[in-house]
Amino acid sequence: MEKSNLIRERICYVGALIVMGLWALLSELNLVPTNYLAHHPRLVYYLDLLSVVTSLGGTFVALRFFVFRPVAALLHVDSPVAAWQAYRRCCLVRTGVLTLAVWFNVFYYYASDYTTTPGYCLLIGLIGWLFCWPSGGEFERLRARKKH
Repeated sequence: MEKSNLIRERICYVGALIVMGLWALLSELNLVPTNYLAHHPRLVYYLDLLSVVTSLGGTFVALRFFVFRPVAALLHVDSPVAAWQAYRRCCLVRTGVLTLAVWFNVFYYYASDYTTTPGYCLLIGLIGWLFCWPSGGEFERLRARKKH
């Protein structure tokens, strides 16, 4: 259970950030289309609502992912190797949840210029992103925690 075994999870974590950063850079340089969503009040309402729900919900789920009972049960199996494999899979799932939340807000931010909601939601998601780095130390802390 070496910490270097998390290289795939860390590559996915950083890779998702790089792809989002490249999309943002291309959008800022006007190399990809921007402001292509129609300004319709009902559309703005639903997309803003979806932006808030994905941002807050995705960030909450990602940050509290290992506390959920089914996930915690996977980490507290008797076999340390099975628990390590479960932790690695859960890290990828957690990164995927946060990626969906943040990517939606990146795309929505550049698709519209008439609302500030995706900018704030993007900030929330990126702050949550900082606390989801896959680490062996986190695995050890989770394993040391008693079952509830």
